[in-house]
This record gives sequence, structure tokens and C-alpha cells, in this order.
Amino acid sequence: TTDQMGDGEEDVLLQRTSCKTFCHYVNSIVTAPRSIGKDGKLQLMVCLGVRDHLLSQWIPLLAECPAITRMYEENALLRDHMTVNSLIRILQTLEDFNIVLEGSLIKGVDV
Repeated sequence: TTDQMGDGEEDVLLQRTSCKTFCHYVNSIVTAPRSIGKDGKLQLMVCLGVRDHLLSQWIPLLAECPAITRMYEENALLRDHMTVNSLIRILQTLEDFNIVLEGSLIKGVDV
């Protein structure tokens, strides 16, 4: 139906927007003028994603990425659709809260 097509277009638009914001945040973290390792960059990405209510939109992008099947074992969290959906629902509950990050944590990251 026309309504279903509209919903599909909205889903595609949301996915495209989520992908753009994810790439913007990754680029901002990678190009930030500070020296942090891979783990620190991931932690910063998670903190910013939760603060800005975006992490629940980014998880499906990661879970659907073809590289996930090559990089992670079959029983990994991102390869289990039920677990991913549960994680997304938990992250969506955090969207009801205003999360403030300490300035020193995000220093130099322009998002």
C-alpha cells in the first residue's frame, strides 16, 4: 500500500541519516587533536552516541555490516539478532535522560 511504501522510505531515510551521523562522529573522533588508543576512541564513541541519543540507531548499522560476519565469531553479540534487538530497546530507554559528559572527556572532539 501507499502507507507501507511511505514507511519504507522513512526507514531508508532514517538509515541514511544514521549512517551519515555515525560517519561524522567517527571522523570527528579520529581527527581530534588528542592521542587516545582504539579502546579510548570506542569508549568516546559510545559515550557520545548515548549522550546524543544516537547509539540505538548506530547499533543496527554495525550489526548489518558485512564485515561483522568476517570479524566476529558466530556467537558474538552483534551477530545475534535477538540480542541486538534487546540492546537497541535498552539503549532507547536511555533516550529519556539528559546525559552530560565531562568536558575533559570530549575535549577536542567537534560533533
